[in-house]
Amino acid sequence: MAICGRLEGLGLEFYEDPTDGPAGLARLRAGIATPVATNMCVIAIDQLPSAIRHRVVDTVLADLYMWGGIDNYLALAAAAEASGLDLAVHSLFETGIGTAANLHLAAALPQIRRPNDCGLNWLGDDAVVEPMTIRGGRLPVPAGAGLGVTLDRAAIRAMTVEEREVA
Repeated sequence: MAICGRLEGLGLEFYEDPTDGPAGLARLRAGIATPVATNMCVIAIDQLPSAIRHRVVDTVLADLYMWGGIDNYLALAAAAEASGLDLAVHSLFETGIGTAANLHLAAALPQIRRPNDCGLNWLGDDAVVEPMTIRGGRLPVPAGAGLGVTLDRAAIRAMTVEEREVA
């Protein structure tokens, strides 16, 4: 809390997970003016009511896969809007498949008003045929059927560490 207090005058967008756990975030949030965001302490739909009730954060930085897919993300977006929480798409080094999904999600949801995180540029290889290139700080939403990308099956085989068949 002391460090965040000293940073208050810098006009930061938000503090991202500056403490451990929801209780620590709520205590910090009560003592500072800069918004508090999390992508680690509120990561499931069943955690949302308590986070809203205890005013844990201002912004939920939500990963599509951590929230269990599109249906849960849509439920999160509706709850965030109804409760006054800000919502942003968070990324943790998804391949072009996940990045395309994030871009479509952000483009489709009016609740997303912040730029997306994107870890794509840190990856050495990708799993899609079409190169996804950030230009001028922007990454266009892929056009075409589905997510707008074509899977590179050879690249996926080369990147596969373990394969399991689910019946």
